[in-house]
Amino acid sequence: MILKICDIILLRFEKCVLRFVRRVNAEVKVIFVGKNKELEVKGPKTVVNLAKELNITLEANVFIRNGEIVAPDDILNDEDTIEVISAVSGG
Repeated sequence: MILKICDIILLRFEKCVLRFVRRVNAEVKVIFVGKNKELEVKGPKTVVNLAKELNITLEANVFIRNGEIVAPDDILNDEDTIEVISAVSGG
């Protein structure tokens, strides 16, 4: 009986540790739409800081999270997926 309780406690502890490790290792996923390029960066950070880190301008790119455009001062957290769409067209 005691061993069974210990097994249950250990199993729950292992699940908890795995969830924690996934969160610690999580990063902001950045997808460049139309360029077949993806990367991950450490969060949290603002859209402005992400643009600076990626060496791209806010004026020429649109940042989207969950189907909605994000503002320059919005905070991007680990586990967020951000799509970057270039707003500049050729002519």
